[in-house]
Amino acid sequence: MTALVIILLLFFCLMVILIIRVSHLDEREVVEVKKQLPLANPTQVNKSQELGTYIYHDFSKWTIEINSYLDNTKSLSDLLIISKPADLHYGDLLSCFEWKYKRLTVLFRDNYECNDCKKRGKSNHVHHEYYVQDKLPWEIDNEGLITLCRTCHALRHQKMMIPVFRFSGNNKILVSKENPSCSRCGGTGYFHEYKHIENGVCFKCRGNLISRNVFEYMLIEVYNNLNSYNDNRQRDEYRDFLKQISSSDFLEKVPDAKDYNIEIDLPF
Repeated sequence: MTALVIILLLFFCLMVILIIRVSHLDEREVVEVKKQLPLANPTQVNKSQELGTYIYHDFSKWTIEINSYLDNTKSLSDLLIISKPADLHYGDLLSCFEWKYKRLTVLFRDNYECNDCKKRGKSNHVHHEYYVQDKLPWEIDNEGLITLCRTCHALRHQKMMIPVFRFSGNNKILVSKENPSCSRCGGTGYFHEYKHIENGVCFKCRGNLISRNVFEYMLIEVYNNLNSYNDNRQRDEYRDFLKQISSSDFLEKVPDAKDYNIEIDLPF
């Protein structure tokens, strides 16, 4: 009996020694494998992490959703098929495909950064620094459009009037000044925190902050010539614009791209 116990103890000790040797061998093999691997370039590692599968997935999702959204947004001609010019207001124009596309290009140009306080945000607004008589909101040159956060947008409207110009050759002539003010929204026409209710449009002013006489002539012109109004060119332009955006552009320009939730259904 004593001999059996001694044999079992010896067997147990041998097993322990064997396990220890195998574990040490595994560690040495891991070290040797690591030595044989080339050292990774830190820049490449960071780039790989930045533009990894997750980001590419989000970028792909963003592109698909933008395309789908703009394709399904009514153009001005679509609105004028179901409504007369007298029934459309400024807020309606900012819900058009033409303005949504223009707004997107300005936000991308400015990296979604507020011109005044430098705050970046996907819900930032695009502000008209001026209007042109008989021109639609999206027909203003990009130099007349800037990105503002909601707070700075409201402050602009409180502190200054927006000029309306007409052009005579190369001369810009002041026609009037607009005062897009509202006691509820501060003249922005929109509440981001209530975007789930009627898309956040101010229930008091409805976004109708600019006089109809600024753009009414053009509405009537388009209405009377619907057959010749072609929004396909602009839709082709927006598709080309999106094709030129790379995943690195998306990561650089869109705030919180790694946690991106699409927020483009904003009127202002």
